[in-house]
This record gives sequence, structure tokens and C-alpha cells, in this order.
Amino acid sequence: MDAPRHPGLPRFAIEPEAVITEIVLAADPACADIDISAALADAFRRRPQLRELAEVLQKDPGLLTSGRPEGPAASNGLSGPCVNAAPNA
Repeated sequence: MDAPRHPGLPRFAIEPEAVITEIVLAADPACADIDISAALADAFRRRPQLRELAEVLQKDPGLLTSGRPEGPAASNGLSGPCVNAAPNA
């Protein structure tokens, strides 16, 4: 196994897209058919927003589906990529 490129940094700071994608897929497996990376790129223009969202969701994945206002403002960008992109049932 290779040594981490950024020892000491938490994963959400290094790979925020991967952290968010894993949490989204755990919350809604139907999102597996959606390009979550593209949805993140469309919703977030700055990497610090992704890091903030990844950190918050890693601490409390339930914020993604709870509708509670405690999440960062950045989470508003993910308000429905899966719902909007999911095929009609």
C-alpha cells in the first residue's frame, strides 16, 4: 500500500468528492446510476465548499436527508441531484 500523499490530513480534506459520493450512495443507492462527480462539479465551484460539505456529512451523514438546517450552506447545492436525475417510477 502506498503512503498517503498528505499525511495527517483527514480524508474529507484530501478526497472530498469521494467522501461525499460514498455518503450519498449509502443514503440513496438509487444514485448509483448518476454521475455524482458531475453533480458536485455543477453545484460547487470552489473546492473549500466540497471540503466543508464532506466534513459535515462525515460527522453527521443524516444531514443529507434530514432536511435539518444545521448543514452548511454548501449542502443546498445538493438539494436534489439524485431526485432530479432519477428516472420516473
